[in-house]
Amino acid sequence: MNKRNFVVTVKESNGDKSWLEVEMHEDIGLDAGKIIVMELPEGSQFDEAEKIANFLNNNLENFSIKTLHK
Repeated sequence: MNKRNFVVTVKESNGDKSWLEVEMHEDIGLDAGKIIVMELPEGSQFDEAEKIANFLNNNLENFSIKTLHK
């Protein structure tokens, strides 16, 4: 597998709601100041979020932005 262009980390708001943030290691065309966030359902536990982040980090190769052609 190639070196991935991202890392998914778990973020938390005041011990409250957790979400996953994709930290990009290269420019994929996101507008300045934009980030990729995956929001978790209310009541999700931090350790559950860590399991999801670990799965994504170990099983995805790259993130990219594509244009769909019709």
